[in-house]
Amino acid sequence: MGTRSTGDHSIQDQFFWKPGGSIEAVHKHLDALRLIKNGSLNSDPGINSDAIDDDYRVLYDLHQVIRHRLAWDENPGPQGLRGVSHDTPRQLSKNEPLAKIAAAAAKPGRARR
Repeated sequence: MGTRSTGDHSIQDQFFWKPGGSIEAVHKHLDALRLIKNGSLNSDPGINSDAIDDDYRVLYDLHQVIRHRLAWDENPGPQGLRGVSHDTPRQLSKNEPLAKIAAAAAKPGRARR
């Protein structure tokens, strides 16, 4: 990465944390970027926001489907508490249906967990 100069400091000096630097400086810069992007320090656009491109919702939907399948493959029984991973995925994309995924078949000689 270049170190283009802006007066007495390089871009890198202004925006990148260096080992031994202050974590407070990192937070200060991240807060400044959040304020520029969102207009507030206390909010980010949610997945349902019109500011989010539907392609990202498709990716989130795919994430939900895979997370759900892996959770049930790992812990298929009805016992115990369930987390969000066991919840049925819900379509958030406006343009693409939820993907379908099946449990992988157990390999011969290997028990499934």
